[in-house]
Amino acid sequence: MQPEVNAEDALMHVALLLKCAEEVADEITERASGIERGLIWSMVHSVEMACAVVEALLEAPAPAIDAALLPLPSPRGCAGA
Repeated sequence: MQPEVNAEDALMHVALLLKCAEEVADEITERASGIERGLIWSMVHSVEMACAVVEALLEAPAPAIDAALLPLPSPRGCAGA
């Protein structure tokens, strides 16, 4: 995250990105079958859990947001990893 970006604004952007991912996955799930449907459902579940974390952070007082965004190691597979 860039230093000039407010943590709350960044979380709002993440929430929008996750919502888009959820909507795309819902569309794909309708056309999928078999194992693909199960894999997509698993991804949707992960996105929903990430949304819940972002929403909880957005509802928390500002110091909690800033503390939650301290630099952490990037998980494998994420941008910048």
